[in-house]
Amino acid sequence: MPTPARDARAPRAAATVLLGAVVAVAACGPTVVYRTADPVARGRWQVGAAAGGGVLRDTEQDTRIPTGHIELEARRGMTDALDLGLKLYTLGAEANATWRLYHQRWSLALAPSFGGARTRENGILTDAIHLQGGSAFIASRPISRRWTFAAGPLVGWGLFLPAGGGSAQGVWGGGFALFDFHTSGRFHLAPELALFDVLWGEVPVRGFGARIGMGMRWDL
Repeated sequence: MPTPARDARAPRAAATVLLGAVVAVAACGPTVVYRTADPVARGRWQVGAAAGGGVLRDTEQDTRIPTGHIELEARRGMTDALDLGLKLYTLGAEANATWRLYHQRWSLALAPSFGGARTRENGILTDAIHLQGGSAFIASRPISRRWTFAAGPLVGWGLFLPAGGGSAQGVWGGGFALFDFHTSGRFHLAPELALFDVLWGEVPVRGFGARIGMGMRWDL
């Protein structure tokens, strides 16, 4: 981690204030996948929404920080193996993709993403820029006519840049699992569980986290 220009404790203190203040609203650490390895069909649109919650465990400070997320997303199928998406979540935005590498009984795909947020000082939030990028590797397989199972590892990097100076970073790794329920129409439900550990640095915390949520998607 680079040495801050000011008090070395300031970035983590500000980050802790931010995470603790936005209980049930912000996305911290890896964002949730909510999709299988099969991209949206070429030339078609898919829209979706999701909500969930979780917890961050700071092992150094011995604290638990509740988190949450609310998000809206639109995806467009670009080729038979690639779609692109834009996600708006509570305090930011994210661009992502689903790039399918293999398609037989199992489908395999990379799901890279990059996003961020700008928060302003308002008494509970700090004036700062928050950036994060990473990727999930999705392996999915239909288990019935309406149900598909998906799981895989995820990795990511986060950067916290407070306006007052200094910075903090973190690299995390973990995994996720979900079930995609496809109704007879064009509606999907996708409950998901994700677990991750901060392998280096202190963003979002020095420790680990868990997140659970429900995604909903509509094929247009």
